[in-house]
Amino acid sequence: HGRLALGYGYGLPCYARLSTDRFTMSRDLLFYSGRKQSVVRWLPFEGYGKRFVAVTGSWDDEDGCSTLAAWSFDSGSSPTQAMGEGSHSGGVTGIALGASSTTSVQVVTSSDRGCVAAFKLSLSADGERVEILPQWSNPAAHAGGATASVVTFPQDSAVAASAGEDGRLVVMSALSGQPLRAIRAAEDTVSCLAATGACTLASGGRSAVLWDLRDLHSTSQLTLGDADGAGNFTAVAFDPTGTLVAAGSSCSRLSIWDVRKGNTTLCNVQVPHKTTPIWELAFPPTAARSMLLSVSADGRLLQWDFASSVYTADNFQASQLNAVRVLADRTLSANSLDPHPTENQVVVVSDDDSIQLASYQV
Repeated sequence: HGRLALGYGYGLPCYARLSTDRFTMSRDLLFYSGRKQSVVRWLPFEGYGKRFVAVTGSWDDEDGCSTLAAWSFDSGSSPTQAMGEGSHSGGVTGIALGASSTTSVQVVTSSDRGCVAAFKLSLSADGERVEILPQWSNPAAHAGGATASVVTFPQDSAVAASAGEDGRLVVMSALSGQPLRAIRAAEDTVSCLAATGACTLASGGRSAVLWDLRDLHSTSQLTLGDADGAGNFTAVAFDPTGTLVAAGSSCSRLSIWDVRKGNTTLCNVQVPHKTTPIWELAFPPTAARSMLLSVSADGRLLQWDFASSVYTADNFQASQLNAVRVLADRTLSANSLDPHPTENQVVVVSDDDSIQLASYQV
């Protein structure tokens, strides 16, 4: 079932084994939405009995019309139609969750037109519909190019940050869209962004960089590593504790750093026989620090599985990292994923209009 491939770490060999043994896909929850989907996020409606509602953002460059749409998987079968839709200016490049209540949540979005905007998604009294209404829009957040990514801070959802093709990071109020500060990166383009705590960001471009925003008047930054021959970093993610940063490159290389040890590289591993971009990474909340999930332009969802003896970064060893292929190759790119906050399931969206739910074993 598996192919064993030797990757390259720093001082340690790093092995990647591809297998389908540990991960199965719920094919009955694979359906086609009719639009090329670029981003997906779970919505926090568990308190209202809706545990499996997700919002997607589309990228429909043929007609210039993109949408946000909400979908429910709570029936245990594929949705036949969206719970609600709202128009979006430009292709959706990012979605981040803002403030929420039992029946409503704010989402902040980024677009390929340089815009950052916010919407309120409200669940109806019967739990069958989601109303999507615009709140604010900052059309010039990244006027020099597309806005590549947007995040909110886990410990302060009233603050959002975006990254763009203009080489800037923009920190803003998620409540109003008012810019709080702009940071010029040493990059022509910042292509991806992740947040942890209340004031820490990780960005990717030619380099992976850690940003400490505690001081409003100055910015502390640490370059974790350069992509070098691996192209650019196209995805970054923090683990649940905020001590590990993972970055995926445009040439299918995965790198991991322990930020408590500065820019100490824990692992570099190359997906064998692949040179396509990794579009998104996530550490599943239900798996502690034992695995990482990724989607890439070759249409695959991968589970990067750590050995049970390396759940803490203190004894993390590159030789204990395995990559497990979990989805058969699709013809078009898999663009985004989001692990469920309480279940061992992940939702994935792709260029082929599909939205699918996959289950994994921890």
